[in-house]
Amino acid sequence: MRRWLKVAGLCLAGYVTTSNIATVTLIVDESMQPTYNHHSSWSLVLVDLLTPATSIGRGEVVVVRDPGETDEGYIVKKVTALAGEEVQWNGEHPGAYLKANATEGKYVVPAGNCWIEGDNPRKSVDSRRFGPVPTGHIEGRVICKLLGK
Repeated sequence: MRRWLKVAGLCLAGYVTTSNIATVTLIVDESMQPTYNHHSSWSLVLVDLLTPATSIGRGEVVVVRDPGETDEGYIVKKVTALAGEEVQWNGEHPGAYLKANATEGKYVVPAGNCWIEGDNPRKSVDSRRFGPVPTGHIEGRVICKLLGK
């Protein structure tokens, strides 16, 4: 009986940790190359779930609810601009959203949103295509790569 209680306690602690404190995420696409998946087809990363989305900074890699998915899809991208900041493009890989909404090649991220992009623009579906993302859609911040190259 004691062993069962220990196992149950460990399972509960694991669930609480991965639901509220930190979890691991597998990155399997090419959108974040060369930062992740540079020499392999996958990377396993540790994700901080405690940091509030409002304290995420430019340049941080985040896990975001996929704006293009109706179910529980997630994407991993880099924050390139915060609310009130300007996104610029030089005509190369602007994406549909920037083409339609930028003025003279510039777009200002609205309040309560951030701009996210993959490091590999040819393989990334990101804000260039679907626009700014509400900061409330950020699920966590990638802390480090655990496995993969």
